[in-house]
Amino acid sequence: MAKEQLAATASAAAEGRVFALLEAGGRLVAAALLHCRSRSLPKHGMQAAAAEQMGSESRCTDPHAFITLMCTNQPGMGFGTLLLQHIEAHTKRHAAGSLAVGGCPLQSIKLLSVETSQRFYTSNGYSGPDADTREMHKLLTHVN
Repeated sequence: MAKEQLAATASAAAEGRVFALLEAGGRLVAAALLHCRSRSLPKHGMQAAAAEQMGSESRCTDPHAFITLMCTNQPGMGFGTLLLQHIEAHTKRHAAGSLAVGGCPLQSIKLLSVETSQRFYTSNGYSGPDADTREMHKLLTHVN
């Protein structure tokens, strides 16, 4: 994982926002982090990241929680797919309302689009990548 991603994962772990981790060969290869954001905040891009850094995620007035998936830059190894399978299986076993962070009910999974895997994810229910952020989304109501 890139240094920035490892730092974000460590910070999220300290705040209790880590949803799942995947290790291979004694190394962290993927992480899923929980986030909470008000609908009144920007949902994408640098403005959203800045708002979260300033603590806006703890003040959800119209709550929405989501999972962000971060993986190593080792395409084709299947780490992201394996972690997504774990996340989707977990969300199917638990009522969506019981999965929450900061009082915000969990509603979707968000991942950064990787060009080589876009076709796989879109065929499995994820939206096409956002033009600005390349993020792909899947509502938990669409998890089979």
